[in-house]
Amino acid sequence: MSPVKRAKPASSAATSSTVPFTVEGGATWARNVRLANDHAEIIITLDVGPRVISYRRLPDGANVFKTYAEQVGGAGESEWKIRGGHRLWVAPESLLSYALDNEVHLCVARVALTCRVGLLQPVLKWEANGSQVEIHSRVQSGVQKLMGVAMRPDGSVRVWHKLVNAGTAPLRVAPWALTVCRPGGVEVIPQPPLGKHPRDLLPNRTVVLWPYTDLKDRRLDLGTQFLRLEQRGDCGPVKFGLAHRGGAVAYVVDADVFVKRFGMAGDDAEYPDGGVNFETFSNEDMLEVETLGPLEELGPGDASAELVEEWTLQATPTGFDVRVDDQVRELFM
Repeated sequence: MSPVKRAKPASSAATSSTVPFTVEGGATWARNVRLANDHAEIIITLDVGPRVISYRRLPDGANVFKTYAEQVGGAGESEWKIRGGHRLWVAPESLLSYALDNEVHLCVARVALTCRVGLLQPVLKWEANGSQVEIHSRVQSGVQKLMGVAMRPDGSVRVWHKLVNAGTAPLRVAPWALTVCRPGGVEVIPQPPLGKHPRDLLPNRTVVLWPYTDLKDRRLDLGTQFLRLEQRGDCGPVKFGLAHRGGAVAYVVDADVFVKRFGMAGDDAEYPDGGVNFETFSNEDMLEVETLGPLEELGPGDASAELVEEWTLQATPTGFDVRVDDQVRELFM
């Protein structure tokens, strides 16, 4: 089957507003920023996090992110909650990663880079027609998290992440961005072109596996051009990571194709978890698409390098088959 060509959407400027976020059953977070134009909508909650809790196509697309309905609207819990959506964590994974981000009025925001407010000020000012939001968390176990979200006229999104050492001792950490996607989809990870022997004598791929990952897992498809991971409601945890220089990963779920683009630093950069800048995790509820920045030694007051992601969200092409490599390749054009 031939790949289906898609027309690019016309441009339209994004606007910002404050809105409640409510899920089925009535649970609500009251303080959220909405960026939207004719093509897409993104919602960032200010009550906990920082968290991006929704990204969907307009006018009637579904949220491509998973949110845990029983946790929406909650705050002040004594233990960490996943909640869903997109979050910023601290790598390598440790107790520091699970520092509580559950406090009400945890975040402050700056919209369109024109309006600043002080920490913990519950009333925020907004720039009309703003297309960018910057979120500063309170200090959590000696670390402050910064996240910026900007929507482009075509509905694509740029998200940047940064960690600040707000403690008194040095920290060796890396920013870690995790996107919890709704269930029922297939993740597609491009692979580098296949080499030839004896011309190509050195390795060109790094793959790391977690102890609970079985390479015979029926959700995994280790193809020549793409790796695929299917989210299934009848399978438990699986996780692997890559030194991924291909720069993009897609998640195809129902009528939506979510593509995340990201980079990798030079050969002298050290990455967590055996040298990987991309990781993915799935269980019965969801699938996570994760990127990592390089490890850095942060002294008190120092900030990490920015970890930047580019997101796009488009309709699944008519007749699309996620198992057909030629069609999948078109998603990354």
